[in-house]
Amino acid sequence: MSGLWVSRLDDPPGSAKRGFDVWGLGLNKVWASTNVAKCLIIELTKTSGSGEKWGVVAKNVTHTLDFSMSQEAQTLFAGTFERSMDAKKRVAVPSAWLGKKEGEEFYVVPHPSGDFLIVMPPEELHRWEQKFIESDLPPHEQREAMRLFFGAAHKVSTDGQGRVLLREDHCEEAGLKGAVVFAGGRSRFEVWDKDRYAAAAAKSKETYRKAALAIGL
Repeated sequence: MSGLWVSRLDDPPGSAKRGFDVWGLGLNKVWASTNVAKCLIIELTKTSGSGEKWGVVAKNVTHTLDFSMSQEAQTLFAGTFERSMDAKKRVAVPSAWLGKKEGEEFYVVPHPSGDFLIVMPPEELHRWEQKFIESDLPPHEQREAMRLFFGAAHKVSTDGQGRVLLREDHCEEAGLKGAVVFAGGRSRFEVWDKDRYAAAAAKSKETYRKAALAIGL
């Protein structure tokens, strides 16, 4: 029971959660659907000579931390990379987007347009749940959309060569064959057929120009 406990600043007394149980997973996962902004950190330890009694240590020393994004989700997916997908549908994720160990997890979801695959870390997948809930869609449409979104999501893990194994039906839907393009999208990235990406990029140039002028880029 000793360790760090966490509680949202606006949570009622007694609602602290065992932070050390989830620390390595990213604290924002504790409230994946509540858009956590700040937490109150309280350290608990066993009181000397009191058996099972527990007390608050350094109760006047608190910290407010921003956990709107975990460390894992802070990876910036930027750049465009060409890759070759083998016959088994294995393709290497750009090394700049990976950590130093194998087994990094991502979720792959076909875009509703069918043009490409969206790939995101688990934290980003959780945030999309909140976006569905906060949308103006009626509840039954929210449930239908989430059913299709999460039902299509497939977890993949990198191997020792940084490759992920894509599902056959996902590749067919997005038209992925041999040559593919990884396109960064800040908190997620996309996997395109090379020729389809070139056509989409050319078509989007005017939209990008207008957006850049609008924001003063």
